Amino acid sequence: MNLLYIDTNIYLRFYDTNQIEYKKLLKSLVELKSNIFITKQIVDEINRNKLSVFKSSTDNYKKQIAITKTFLPEHLEDNINPQISSWNNQRKEIETAIKVSNDNFALIIKDIMTNISKSQDTVSKELIPITSYGEIADLDTIERAELRKQIGNPPGKVADSLGDQLSWEQLLLKVKEVTTLWIISHDYDYYTIHDKECYLNPILREDLIKINPLLDIRCFNSLSDALKDFNSSNKIDSLPSDEDLSTIAKEEESLNVRLFLSGAAIEFEPDAPPFCPLCLQSRGFSRTYLNDNITGLSTLRFVCNNCGSIYTR
Repeated sequence: MNLLYIDTNIYLRFYDTNQIEYKKLLKSLVELKSNIFITKQIVDEINRNKLSVFKSSTDNYKKQIAITKTFLPEHLEDNINPQISSWNNQRKEIETAIKVSNDNFALIIKDIMTNISKSQDTVSKELIPITSYGEIADLDTIERAELRKQIGNPPGKVADSLGDQLSWEQLLLKVKEVTTLWIISHDYDYYTIHDKECYLNPILREDLIKINPLLDIRCFNSLSDALKDFNSSNKIDSLPSDEDLSTIAKEEESLNVRLFLSGAAIEFEPDAPPFCPLCLQSRGFSRTYLNDNITGLSTLRFVCNNCGSIYTR
């Protein structure tokens, strides 16, 4: 048996991207529903966060479509050649058209937000064959997850509510008869990246091997790459074309990196974002100031407590 363990933040990417190619992966997931292990905890996390994830992406769209009203001083123009007033009129027409477009945008977003809130959006409905079968943890599993949390072993953080630890303990109950396990996540609790390869945390690998010494474990932070790898030995009829997969992989990479790995920054308002755009976890941020000795200016920095992503203001 081959099994896919897909973390919450991977599912939430469907609410964070505007690339139509990425949505094509939904059909592949539904096709593989019998190979996907999902817990009630993960289902709850999807439903708990999908609205705020979409809202965050729309906030970026708002900034992109905004336009500043501009009016040049017409009293400075030459009466023979009224180019300033002509430009002002053209500008006003553009601003009016953009305002109408932005008003329509607001109505569209309101409708989508309403649908997501009711789980009547397209993504929620297409995922039903998967999310309807989230496994509920028994009391013994909850106790083991609580012990894992208290000890401080991954996944999850001691300061957080019981979540990743619970889903992991449930997964361990499933792997005894599994031949190959794909772990797909944006959460750095699971792995360390080197040269674009994900290396599973030794504690987690040991957990799995103790139960199934012959288990083939494969770790990814890209859904498209994981499905492509799965397809190499288990044909997925609905898998997008290689060209589409290449486009999707680039989109995932842009979502994963989000300008921070190269030392660039994502700008936020003075308050920290509700969740990290890289790992999609809402585990809080450390807030610090970086002083420039030359200019005397301070830069506000937010460091994700989950994956270490650095964002500046």
